[in-house]
This record gives sequence, C-alpha cells and structure tokens, in this order.
Amino acid sequence: MNILLLSLQENIDTIGLKYLHYNLLANGYQSHILYLPTLKHGDTAQLNNIREFIEEIDPGVIGISLMSNEYDSACYLTESLKKMGISIPIVWGGIHPTVEPKSCVDYADYICIGEGDNTILDIASALSDNRGIKDINNLCYMEEGWLRRNQLYPLIDDLDSIPIADNVPKNSFILLKRTISPLTKKIFRKFSRWSGSSYNIVTSRGCPFNCTFCANNFISSLHGARRIRRRSIENVIQELERAVRDNPEIKIINLQDSSFLIGRSEYAVEFCEAYKKRVGIPFVVRSIPVYVTPEIIECLKNAGMAWITIGLQSGSDRVCKEIYKRESYQADFLRAATIIKDYNLAAFYDVILDNPFETEEDMLQTAKALIRTPKPFYVQFMSLWLFCGTELFERAKIECPEKIKDWRGFNYHYPRKTDINKIVRIAAYSHKKIAKKAISLYQSKPGSLECKAFLYAVSLLSAFIFEPVSYFRILKLSFRGSLIKTLMRISTYFRVGMIHYINQFVGNASK
Repeated sequence: MNILLLSLQENIDTIGLKYLHYNLLANGYQSHILYLPTLKHGDTAQLNNIREFIEEIDPGVIGISLMSNEYDSACYLTESLKKMGISIPIVWGGIHPTVEPKSCVDYADYICIGEGDNTILDIASALSDNRGIKDINNLCYMEEGWLRRNQLYPLIDDLDSIPIADNVPKNSFILLKRTISPLTKKIFRKFSRWSGSSYNIVTSRGCPFNCTFCANNFISSLHGARRIRRRSIENVIQELERAVRDNPEIKIINLQDSSFLIGRSEYAVEFCEAYKKRVGIPFVVRSIPVYVTPEIIECLKNAGMAWITIGLQSGSDRVCKEIYKRESYQADFLRAATIIKDYNLAAFYDVILDNPFETEEDMLQTAKALIRTPKPFYVQFMSLWLFCGTELFERAKIECPEKIKDWRGFNYHYPRKTDINKIVRIAAYSHKKIAKKAISLYQSKPGSLECKAFLYAVSLLSAFIFEPVSYFRILKLSFRGSLIKTLMRISTYFRVGMIHYINQFVGNASK
C-alpha cells in the first residue's frame, strides 16, 4: 500500500507529519511525503507535475496536513486534483480540520479529528485489505447531507511507541517551482527556517492550562482531559543523539513543547544530566512563567540552554484572569524575566495584541510591563487569532462577531498598525524614558499631531536602531557572550530575521 502525505507549509520544518510518515514506514507501508512550499494558485504546470507525481506513486490515500493559514491552499489543491481526475480519497488533518471540520468537508473526502497516529494506520490497513474506511475512529465526513463524526481514539499514553523520525525524511520529495525533486540535505537547508542548523523535537503532548484563546483548549475538551503525556528521557535522548550524529550541521535543538517545565522538576533535572553527557549542543526551551525557578534555570543553563521563550501575552491581570483564564500574571512574568536576566540567557517573549476584549488601559499595562522587563530581550508580537472552537471564539460570536477575522489571507504574526500597538512595541525596545514619554503623550494628547509625530519618529528609531541592536545583543547572549561565535552565525539568523522584520511593516496594516 502506497500512501502520500502532503505538506503546504512555507518552510519544511514539519514534525507531526514526519511522525505519521515514520509510523507508516515502521508498520510496513510505503509512505511518501511531498512538500509544497512553492505552490502557487493558478500555476497549471505545477498542477500537472503534482498530478503526474501522484499517478507515479499510485497511492491508496492522500493525506494533507494544514493549519488555518494553509486552508486556502488546501482548498485550491484538493479542488484542482479532483478536477484533473484524481479520484483517490483525500483526507485532511491537523489543527484547522480538528477545530473547524465544517469548513473542510466540502473539499476533503474525510477529515481526521485530533491525533491521527492510529487513524492513518487503520486507513492504510483497510485500503490494503480492500475494505472501506468510513467507520475508522477519528474520521469525520458528509453522508446524506449530515456531518458524521466517528468516535475518537483515546489519547496515546505511550509516546515512546511512536517511531523516531529522521531530520530529512526518507521517501520525501519537494516541489521546486515547477519540478518535483527528491528532498536532499542541500534542498532541505534551503527551505528549512534556520538553514538546517536547528532540529525541532516535541517531547510531550497536551497542556494543563485552560487558556481561552488556545487551540489546545479545544483539543483537550474533545477528550475531557487536561494532562501532559511525556516521552521517556531515554527515548528523547536517543532521537537527539541520532539527529546530531547524522546531521553535523545541526547547531541547536529546538524543544517545541508548549511548556517543557510543566510537571515534576525531577524530569527536567534528569533530562539535563543525560542531555549534557550525550548531546551537548545548545538548545531552546519554552515555558510558562509560573514554572520558571532559579534552580531549574541554572540546571538548564548548565546543560546548554541558550534560549528560553515565555509568554507575557498581556500585562493586564484582568485580561489574563477574566478573558484568557490564564493563571499566569504580570508579577509571575516579571519574576521569571528577572531570573532569566540573572542567568544571562537569551529571552524571547510572546505578546498578544489586537484583542477586542481589551481596554486601552489594559494595553497600556502591557506596555508598562515591558518597560519594567529587564533588557535585552526579543518579543514576538502576535495579533489575536480567534480560533474556531475555542472558548474565546464562542464569546466573540456573541459579543463582537465583527471582530472575528477570516483566516483566509490573515497572518497573526503581523499586528495592526495602531498607535497603541506602536507604544507597546516602543516599550519593548526603546529606553524607559522614551517609552514613558510615549505613554504620557498618548494619555494626555491622544490623536494629536504631536503624539502621532512622536510615535512615528520613535517607531523609526526603534525599527532601524533599537530593535537591531537588541537582536544583536540577544544573539550574543545565546552564544554565552562570544562575539566571534555571534559574528560567525549571524548570517543564518539574519536571513530569517530580515524576512520577518520587513514583513512587519506590511503585515495586516489594512485589516
């Protein structure tokens, strides 16, 4: 049985799709991955090449993994393939089909809800035996005008049972403009976000938090459980040893867990001991402020942690408590940020803007929190995305339906160009006196020419001086203060950072 999995991401740093691919391979199925980062709507030559590739592979099923920002491409590709005579069942899976299957069933033949590890094996087994797939767990589809949802598999507890994937997957291919080529290490480095120098890994699934804006909230509600499932330390270390051994170009490990520090502190301590002894290259950790302690941070730094990411989200305790239902507040964030500063670690902080439920005072609280945050640090500002199915989305449907953004064409990485958003950004990178002056002017003379001129001038200074300097200082911290190592690696970071930097001036300015 041949199976084809398609990725529509602009970069090819996939994780979930690779695990499905290797699960199929480990169970004797001929799985293939086709990456489509250069897919362009309306390009007939591309479509013909994709059709010819599909006919050559002759798969029994096509799986497409997508998030909301890939929805349009998934619709375009699925419709195009069917118009070209491809009658193979097409199954969509991923975050967007899970939270909003109704928007998908008009295009895909089947939708996979939630974890697809067991479902994809069931599909492959059924098709190999010439059996139908309609009764397979986790699938959703239209039948006689009704949306039928099959029962869900229980969550997978033994994550070690999922096969380890290679950095550059075997049996993988990529669309290069108008030709399809086997995915080589050279091509992988070109399309990988950090030129192939970063290795992405997930060591756990689930989140005990109940943040109303997060898709994890919806996924947890499907199973009525908010718990963390972890891979064993030995299983994780074995994957990392293999990745570093087979890919000497890897310079940093990216632990992509929502919060690596949730749970027993002993896990982190044991991980650090094994990691330092058997892997030993710098790594990135994500966490929630309440789990950051001096003891754990010291342990992680000694093991090689170079970057840590935590979320402020909002500097307003009211927003965190009443709107986001996030049990992490401004004081927790500032305490964590101070610990991170004390250990001279590179810090990456998340902040959510464009929240229709925030007041002007709430937003200024975020700016004031960033003024108080020890510098240097880097901030990822995101525009609030009201994910279908989340608690906050349901609230917005009632209270402010006009604020619900269409995922088609909207990129949450680029917030709106409002005065209040400019102030928050200024607070993150400018000197305290300048940031406080911006807040004072905004409060005393909102909308005035003097206020707008000041914000415009400082925003330019921030964009061309304060932010690049801050980014350089952060990079230097990530290399333990080594100027030579920073200069040697800055070109890798510059390419990615420059794309994001330029796009922020365009972004969703008119949305």
